[in-house]
Amino acid sequence: MNKHSDSSLMHILNYIPGLLIPAGLNILSIMLYTRIFPPDEYGDYSLVLAWSTILVQLFSQWVQVSTLKYRSNYKGNMNYFNVNFNKLIILVSVIFTFLYLSLYILNKMFPFMDQLIFTDKYVFAILLYVLSSTLYLNIGTVYQSDLRSRNFANYNVANSIIRFSLILVLIYFVKKDVVNIFMGIAIAQIIMVIPMFLNGNILTSLNMKGNDPFKEYLYRFLGYGFPMMGWFLCSSFMLLSDRFFLDYFKGANEVGIYSANILIVTTGITLLTSPLLSAAHPIIMNEGTAKEKNTGDLSNIVNYFSKYYLMVAIPLTVFFSVYAKDLVTILLDVDYREGYLIIPITLVGYLFWNYSMYGHKGFEVQGKTRLMLILVIISCLINVISNIVLIPKLGYLGSAFASTIALTSYPCFVFYFSLKNIKWVIPYKFIVKLSTASAIIGLMVSQLTHVFSNSIIKLGIGAILFLILYALVLLKLNEAPINDIKKLFTSKIQKVLVK
Repeated sequence: MNKHSDSSLMHILNYIPGLLIPAGLNILSIMLYTRIFPPDEYGDYSLVLAWSTILVQLFSQWVQVSTLKYRSNYKGNMNYFNVNFNKLIILVSVIFTFLYLSLYILNKMFPFMDQLIFTDKYVFAILLYVLSSTLYLNIGTVYQSDLRSRNFANYNVANSIIRFSLILVLIYFVKKDVVNIFMGIAIAQIIMVIPMFLNGNILTSLNMKGNDPFKEYLYRFLGYGFPMMGWFLCSSFMLLSDRFFLDYFKGANEVGIYSANILIVTTGITLLTSPLLSAAHPIIMNEGTAKEKNTGDLSNIVNYFSKYYLMVAIPLTVFFSVYAKDLVTILLDVDYREGYLIIPITLVGYLFWNYSMYGHKGFEVQGKTRLMLILVIISCLINVISNIVLIPKLGYLGSAFASTIALTSYPCFVFYFSLKNIKWVIPYKFIVKLSTASAIIGLMVSQLTHVFSNSIIKLGIGAILFLILYALVLLKLNEAPINDIKKLFTSKIQKVLVK
């Protein structure tokens, strides 16, 4: 993996602005929304967002994973890929529009679904939101596949800034309504799709002369991506269904409290681990295409990235757990703060879930998406049963425990079945060392900062102390990526000197 380490680190660094800045604006959004909207209105927003996310996954993710899998195979005939890719995203957009509007009309004539996404208030906003998200994500995947990480990051930053600004304008100057959050996101993505498409090396005529077997292209994408579509639907349902069950058993108010607190968890994870996963995915898929017969090399690449994930995710989980109450005091309005206890519970589940995103890459490379689908269906069923059992007794705490149980089950299944494929090596000793060190540092820093009454001061000083002590631990364990960083900056300096 050494020969890949400097380029891999470069891609990780390129992704950081495009993921950290949007995540930072998401944190500002949490502060804004929870201070503008009461928990029941925020709960409605969370429920609509959950359904909309599932629709986006249904109509985009199978195209995304297939693009990452197959685009590199068409380097000698990229025009063929582009013309069929364009036809495919048009077809997907038309199908979604027809199906969604048909269901909306049928539900108006013969009410059969009591869901906010089929109400007059939301229908236009959700239509734009899902269509724009599908286009934005699918075109963005082309940039990822081509390893144009810096361009992709720039578009993400621009999109997040425009989106945040539009939402502020719509809420404060048009109407203070959660539907304008979806409108702001949709308009921003539509604005960004145009330059992304023009500069994405995918602009081509839809009437290309010569051999253009779209059916063959479509069937290939469906053969690989359709089981993955099932995987993404089940995983989305598993990640979001707690809102539906919580709404059914306890009402929108508890959904609002739960959603606001868990958004801190998911945003925190995105803030510090997504650059690594975003850089790793196309590299692993491209390497997998080149080394289909050499599973040992591919296993080393997967283990390389997953180890660095643990180095970030474990201390992050400990720090957020220790300072959960201070985080919600800073970020959320007083009506939402009682839910801070779900943060340490769900962080454990998301730690394991995101870790499995590296572990199942071997299944993706080998095309064993049906196995992935079966495993996530089992975890999804565990989630449903756990929610039904725990929510009536524990409320949103029951949702947190149910999610953690389900999220932890999937990596266990992946590890077991990876033993017969591209082996996912779990460094147990390394995990124990990092977890123990992080827990000790977390307790020490918590005690040292306990004297401060102001949550912002306590969190800021705690973060600095934790980071310093953790860096010293990595150096002591000889695990700090010093050599990779040296190679990266040496190569950068050499390029500057050559110029």
